[in-house]
Amino acid sequence: MAGILIEVIASFIWRHHWQTVYIVGDKTGNGFSVATTGSAVLRQRLLSRPGSTVYVTIIDSAVRSDQSFGSILTDIRSKARIVFFWGIAHSLRQLLITAEKMNMTGPEYVYIAADPLEYTTSLYGNYTWQNHDDDDAVAFAAFHALFIVVPTSTATSDTTTQTRWQLAQQMMERSRRDYNYTYGKGDVPSPIVLAAYSSVQIVGRVLDSVWRSRNTTSGPDLSQSAFLAALIANHSFETKAGSLSFDQFGERIIQFDVRQFSAFTGGFQIVLQEVFGKPGEFLPVRNTTWRNGMPPLDSPFCGYDGTSGTCALSGGHEVVVQVVSCLLLLLLISAFIFGWIFRYGMLMRLVVNDKKCQENDVVIISRRNAQKNVLDCTMKRFDISADFQPAARTPGLVT
Repeated sequence: MAGILIEVIASFIWRHHWQTVYIVGDKTGNGFSVATTGSAVLRQRLLSRPGSTVYVTIIDSAVRSDQSFGSILTDIRSKARIVFFWGIAHSLRQLLITAEKMNMTGPEYVYIAADPLEYTTSLYGNYTWQNHDDDDAVAFAAFHALFIVVPTSTATSDTTTQTRWQLAQQMMERSRRDYNYTYGKGDVPSPIVLAAYSSVQIVGRVLDSVWRSRNTTSGPDLSQSAFLAALIANHSFETKAGSLSFDQFGERIIQFDVRQFSAFTGGFQIVLQEVFGKPGEFLPVRNTTWRNGMPPLDSPFCGYDGTSGTCALSGGHEVVVQVVSCLLLLLLISAFIFGWIFRYGMLMRLVVNDKKCQENDVVIISRRNAQKNVLDCTMKRFDISADFQPAARTPGLVT
């Protein structure tokens, strides 16, 4: 499953042409193995594509998580906009809350996390913004930047779902009765436990089928594992835990969904689903919502420090915005002034014989003040339409 999961994550990142990724691994709790091994394997896979840059930081958030995440996010701000997180759900929530408070969950940021389990258990927790505490509102806002990669449900019907939970209840009771282990409130056996149970069930079915069909005097040697494996490869089986399928090598085929947080439901909705048996290929399920209308750039327009490219001369994109705003304001004012001039006045060339006026002067005469301004002046030519000429002649005005 690990190889398939890594391939799905990498393909989702490459699908949007993101080449710079910052991986954060939190080894607290049950996240230790995925934080360390998962980060190393994902980094290697991403770097296999030319032009990629991958940063990796491993922490233990059990020790002052706010300071740890704050320090990491400060580093992320100057290096990347695509962040992948390995770790338990509680740590992911804390990371996003800290990011929201640092204004690092806007449209230019994308956070991705992976839950290797099909349904919620205590191993990794519930990937939710809601914890019924003072940070719920902040977490809700932060989760808008989050995608999660999770296995596609193997429960193909409501009947399978009910049977699965009945089986889980039986396992919990046997655990308490036979091994003196009690599951925590709201917790259930993980999909790994159910998969192990189903594996035994599948082997039993294969053995039973072969035994019933074999000749009593001759037949295949059931002690040969290769023979049994060949009967499992390229087959699907319906079990109490769900539908399980195997490829030509006998490895279980696990599909994955890419889900995006929905502000309307407060949960996650499938946007992409892996093509069955083809890791890294997706079928769109619904449109991905990008807050800027398109996937964020791999690198910000003005660079990670805000002073690259066209922003270098101005010292940052904030200054660029201010300058552009001022230019737009000046253009609006100029348009207003020239509109007023062309609406209420025009240029006239006056050839004047009177001493009060100079020959060839150009005077802007408004319609309202035309008669008063040309009083005592001799006007030889008007560059004016009939609509704007004086309604009546003024004494002293010679035409």
